[in-house]
Amino acid sequence: MQFKSFINIIILLSTLVWTNDSLATPITIESTFDGNSEGWGRSGDSGSSLRYSNGNGGFIYIQDAASGITDWFIAPSKFQGNLSNFLDGFFSFDIRLSILSNPTAGIPFATIRSSIGELQTAIRVSNPIQDLKAGQWSTLSFQLTPDSWLLNVRTPNLTEFASILSSVNQIRILGDWRSGTETVSLDNVKLSGNVHAVPEPSTAGALLLGLIGLSLLYGRRASSIV
Repeated sequence: MQFKSFINIIILLSTLVWTNDSLATPITIESTFDGNSEGWGRSGDSGSSLRYSNGNGGFIYIQDAASGITDWFIAPSKFQGNLSNFLDGFFSFDIRLSILSNPTAGIPFATIRSSIGELQTAIRVSNPIQDLKAGQWSTLSFQLTPDSWLLNVRTPNLTEFASILSSVNQIRILGDWRSGTETVSLDNVKLSGNVHAVPEPSTAGALLLGLIGLSLLYGRRASSIV
């Protein structure tokens, strides 16, 4: 009975040690625009402009000139590079549209680009625009898994999706939601995920060997006593 109890304790301790080392650490990349535009840019109509407002704690906005070219918010360099740790995480942002009429249906809400290809949100602008109200802030969130995105008008497989996340060179958020002039505001852009710290093989191996050695030693002592 004592030997079995000892083995159970060893198993419990090894599980606790492994679990402790494997705890997920939350990670984020974000822009809250508390003091400035944080390096965000714009592409699209030559007559449109990207501006900063210190209202609502700070945000950026595009005033669309409606010249026929779609406007996008362009994320700064901190949203580029190897973003593999955000796989299974989320990409979210707050958006506010001044007008909802005459929407440009079919355009993705956001894109993630790399040299391999461009991921586009599977959810696109609809007519009428759903779940958004003119002049009010709304939070949009997209899970960073293949099912939430499209690659070349199809759902990417996991290998393709992970490859693009590993070499991101641009993230864009739609700043042109309708045919006609408008003001589109953006705030609280965030990539969120978790990093799992797994023990090095040498560390894990040494731990297991040590536990096995202790159990064998205790077993021999228990046998000699009997």
